[in-house]
Amino acid sequence: MVFLLLLLSALGIGQADDEQFVSQLVIQGLGLAEQERYEEAAAKFRLAAQADPKNVDAHNNLGVTLRRQQNFQGAVAAFQAALQLRPKDARIHSNLALALRGTGRMNDALASMKEACSLEPQDATMRRNLGILLSETGNPEQARKELLRAVELDPASPETHRLLATLLATSKRSEEAVEMYRTALRLDPQRPHLGDRHRRRPVEGRPGHPPDRDRRWRSADPRPP
Repeated sequence: MVFLLLLLSALGIGQADDEQFVSQLVIQGLGLAEQERYEEAAAKFRLAAQADPKNVDAHNNLGVTLRRQQNFQGAVAAFQAALQLRPKDARIHSNLALALRGTGRMNDALASMKEACSLEPQDATMRRNLGILLSETGNPEQARKELLRAVELDPASPETHRLLATLLATSKRSEEAVEMYRTALRLDPQRPHLGDRHRRRPVEGRPGHPPDRDRRWRSADPRPP
């Protein structure tokens, strides 16, 4: 019997079972998160991370879920654990930035978002979020440049046009602001009213799989946790 257990271990059968168990926990967590049952989802992701501390998805998804529960400190710790395993993942740096923003550590949030943009310079969402953070930290001119870059990368985004228009208006660049407002209205005629609710709203990640853009719960929700 002992020989059989050693043989199974040598063949990696036990390890395969463990990986499948962790994978199932992550999948279950994603399903719960889709239903906005965040406490239960976090429990699944936490258990997966405990079972396999090297599972990046478990840590990252735990972080996103904790952030949606407004547990920003816990989210920061989870994202930092994920980055220990995958330090060059731009999406996790972006997630960390938003969690740091939630704790009020704005300079750290800005540094993390800049790192995300350096790793994925063509990502319009990250550029937009960087622009928002720059605006919030008192850098309106740099914010304008980043939002312009986001518009260039994703010219069909009405929300980015709205954000840029609001920034231009507060910077007393009225003609440019009006043009951006008009573009936003043309892109999304159902939302003609622009106000403070359109400002300072980073687009957030959702629980999913960072390496796979199609499988990841995409960052389409403009509302912070």
